[in-house]
Amino acid sequence: MRADEQRNGIESSNEIEHPQGFVCIITQELMEDPVIAPDGYSYEREAILRWMREHRNQSTMTRERMDPNRLVPNRNLKDAIEAHKAQIALQSLRVAGGREEVAATTSRNTYSSPKYSHVELMQKLQNDLSVRMQEVYIGTVVEQTLVGMAGVYTTQEGAMFRRDNESGHTWFNLKFATQQEYLKFIACYNTNFNGLIVDQGQFSEGFTKIAMNTEKLYEEASPKLGEFKGKAHDKVMEELANKLGVEYLEVYGGSAVEQRLVEKAGVATSQASSSYRMQENYTKKFNLRFVNNNEYNQFLNYYNQNFPGFILRASTYNAQPVGGQNFSSVVVDPNKLINQIATTLSNPTHAERVAEQAPQGRAI
Repeated sequence: MRADEQRNGIESSNEIEHPQGFVCIITQELMEDPVIAPDGYSYEREAILRWMREHRNQSTMTRERMDPNRLVPNRNLKDAIEAHKAQIALQSLRVAGGREEVAATTSRNTYSSPKYSHVELMQKLQNDLSVRMQEVYIGTVVEQTLVGMAGVYTTQEGAMFRRDNESGHTWFNLKFATQQEYLKFIACYNTNFNGLIVDQGQFSEGFTKIAMNTEKLYEEASPKLGEFKGKAHDKVMEELANKLGVEYLEVYGGSAVEQRLVEKAGVATSQASSSYRMQENYTKKFNLRFVNNNEYNQFLNYYNQNFPGFILRASTYNAQPVGGQNFSSVVVDPNKLINQIATTLSNPTHAERVAEQAPQGRAI
């Protein structure tokens, strides 16, 4: 084999699955000049410097600020990579020489290339979720949507996903508040995407590591994640309009949901100008009006007692007017809103029952 052919064999070695520690987190390619950054991770020097210039010196892994002048050459890693490349070149020479025994050994000890590279997977997720690449790579939009589609709303701050270069699978580090949430997630994806989860790991109070089949993630799950993200809020509003028996515009632009929600708890304060919005973790945040703290506590107590788990978070009572209005914020579980609360809101409210029971004046 000529020297240039040997060099090409090494340069095209990205077709071979390298040890994970030899591959740059950013480029997903074998490192030539590895350096240790202040966050403790090793990167290709040029890649991490470019990343830091474009992202205000922020770490790709920890989101912490880093000093670009504190990159330390990782000489031990570089030596190990050079030895690895030499081994690849040696194997290429032996295969080219027609030594079948060596070729068979090579076949047994290397993994076949996955159908989609990690970059291709990220680009697919970016397109399907209609977000910027930065939100896929350094943000948590993928992880948040993944758990949200399973009805899990724990914030995924610090979660991440990476390619396992030995197996070709995609590993997710996800947050679950409870083991019940974790089991709910596993059940959802095992039921709807057979074979997607190849290693469900074990529940951990920090991050739980779950491996997914990259091909199925790319071809089957990613488009569904995009559909879910794009229609999540609209779907909730359509369901609410249907169950409340009102026009869609009364839910979208009016205050039909907010008014019935407070009246169900015996609060009659007008909810004109109140609102609800979808949060990044797919929960729903209501901004509601209460004339005093007693009304607000009455509202919270009613739903906490009768529908445990519906209210996920609640602000303190806001007595300070904002634009002439004072709103208190309540974050709720959208599944419970649709499947439990909406049905009861279509029934007579507390105020309506009181009105029905009040003595009627005689017609004159």
